[in-house]
This record gives sequence, structure tokens and C-alpha cells, in this order.
Amino acid sequence: MFNQFLTIIFKSLKLDKTLYKDKISNFELGFYYSVIIVVITIIIQTIPNNVYISWMSEKGLWERQEPLNFRTFLFLSSIMWFLKSFFIYLVGIKVFPSKNTKCSYLKVLTTVGFAHSPLILNFLIFNDSLLYGILVTYIWYVAALVVGVNEIFNYENKLKSFLVSFIAPIVISLSLFIIYIKISI
Repeated sequence: MFNQFLTIIFKSLKLDKTLYKDKISNFELGFYYSVIIVVITIIIQTIPNNVYISWMSEKGLWERQEPLNFRTFLFLSSIMWFLKSFFIYLVGIKVFPSKNTKCSYLKVLTTVGFAHSPLILNFLIFNDSLLYGILVTYIWYVAALVVGVNEIFNYENKLKSFLVSFIAPIVISLSLFIIYIKISI
């Protein structure tokens, strides 16, 4: 079982498109593996977040440094995973469907969870001089997500997959920004 889990992580890191056609990723076990991957990446993400906050404090850009509330961070990151998967599902099924698109929300949720595997490498970002490594792991994450979306929606080109993968974070970010502005006014 642990070997299957490591195989999923390494296939995701290698951007192997066969990962999303395996029977493991089609059943409940794949969903549980994706939940474990997402929780691990959320836990690891606290390291670069704290490094970023301390770097901002040193530069004078962050006036008050509050400790990171882990429960809130875990809850919000999990909600973002579900929202991002939901938007990818909606955009992939309703806006950019292909002739062979037959996909469930659980499959999209599992695919987005598997794509989080490159973010496990964020544990290497323990110093502010390594902060740019977040960009590398995020680009790797987007590439894994594009490969996964391309496979589960049966697209013929990667441009559609990129658009579907990239529209979700933009819509979520704009929505949260608008909500923040309305609350702060």
C-alpha cells in the first residue's frame, strides 16, 4: 500500500500521464491517497509561509507578525482544494468539453490532489534565500495539473488543459479579492 502511494507521488513528479488512467486513481483508494498528499503539502507549506512572513518582517513590509494558526490554514487550504476542483470540473465539463469528456467530480478532486505532489518539495525552502523555490514547485504543480486535466477530460491539446487549470485559481482569487474589498469597506 505504501509502495502504491510512493508510485503515485513519483508518477506525478515525473508528469506521467498514465497515472490518471490507472485503476488505483479511478477508485476510492486514489481519493484517499490524494487526501493524504494534500494534507502533507498543507503541513509542509507552513515552512515557506513562515519564512515568507519573517522575510517580510525583516524588510519592513509586514508590521505585525502573528503566528500561523495551523487549524485555520488547514481548513482554508482544504476548502481551496475543493473549490479549485469544483471550478475545474465546471469549466472542463460545461465550458470546454470535448467529445469524449466523461468525468466525475471525484475524479477531478483526485487528479488535483495527485497534482499537489510537487508541492511536497517545499520543505526545502527553510531560508529566505531559497524563497524563489516556491515558484519552481508551483510551476511544476501547474504542469502536473495540466497533464492530469488533459488526461481525465480527454483533450487533444494541452492549451485547453492549461486554460481549464488556470481559470480556476484566477476566478477564486478574484472572488476572494472582491469579498475582501466588500468586507473592508
